[in-house]
Amino acid sequence: IHSKNIIHRDLKCENILVDQNSTLKLSDFGLSSATSGRKPQFVGSPCWMAPEIFSGAQVTRAVDIWALGCTVIEMVTGQPPWSKIAKNKEDLKRLVSSSNLPDYFPNSSEDLKKFLKLCLTVDPALRPSASELLNHVFVEEAEVNGPFPCPFLAPSLRIELTR
Repeated sequence: IHSKNIIHRDLKCENILVDQNSTLKLSDFGLSSATSGRKPQFVGSPCWMAPEIFSGAQVTRAVDIWALGCTVIEMVTGQPPWSKIAKNKEDLKRLVSSSNLPDYFPNSSEDLKKFLKLCLTVDPALRPSASELLNHVFVEEAEVNGPFPCPFLAPSLRIELTR
């Protein structure tokens, strides 16, 4: 959707549908917007919101990249990201604005850790694009060896994000 100059703005597991062929489809485009000329708005689901949304900065494609990292955390843990740490929006704002995010998966692969670190970079200008993430070793290895944590994650993301 980024190649069509659209920002989803509410990426999370609840808004991902999976068909019988394990193809992922994004749903709920109610908060989506064009990438150009967007005024800052506090919209979306707080646990998946990027730091720049909390601060009222310009919204870019980078908010979806942050939400992707949060969605991977949600897929692995089965819980909204940060939900056991941040008890309210102020806690959440402090947490996501910090460069010291907790290590959710201390025993996971280095590839997963690096992927999450890229997605959850506080400065939106330093976050990679969706296209760049498709070439990350975490996604590429998942296609060859079977992904972590779910068997349909990486190949389906490649199919749907490149259209």
